[in-house]
Amino acid sequence: MSPAIDLCAVPLGKAPDGTWDLVHVESLETVTTTLQFCTLFLSAFGQFFPRAAIFLLYQQLFQVHVGPVRICIWIGLVFTLLINIPSIVIALAFDIPRSGETWDQVMVRLSSPSTGRVNTILGPVNGAVSVALDIFVFVLPMPIIARLHLTPRKKKQLLALFSTASL
Repeated sequence: MSPAIDLCAVPLGKAPDGTWDLVHVESLETVTTTLQFCTLFLSAFGQFFPRAAIFLLYQQLFQVHVGPVRICIWIGLVFTLLINIPSIVIALAFDIPRSGETWDQVMVRLSSPSTGRVNTILGPVNGAVSVALDIFVFVLPMPIIARLHLTPRKKKQLLALFSTASL
């Protein structure tokens, strides 16, 4: 067991000669690579479903059947899906062990400049589009609320309610 690689070893007790009896648990590279895969794979679902739910809620709340708002809602849904599918595909294609490969070998493979390039390009693009989608989700209901036949106080309350999306 190399101390540079071991993440954790469980002490079973002290031997009579003063040394510790240790059981190897997991290596740092394996845990890091596994967590990287899980984070990339599951975050795509964690980003898609809340945004999709918001767009579908907008469609149901505002009962939009025709017009530019309905088109914007569908564009938001499509972009939400399109930005998250590549994360899932890339995680499945690059970040899991191939046949006969260990998680440690995946870590070495992902450290090479040629393979790591995919994730370094996807990350900033995914982040920028995610921010743009968040702003889109925030701005989309504002014109609809402004056109409602409500008292100014009620409109302000509704705008304040939908403005919580900016947080």
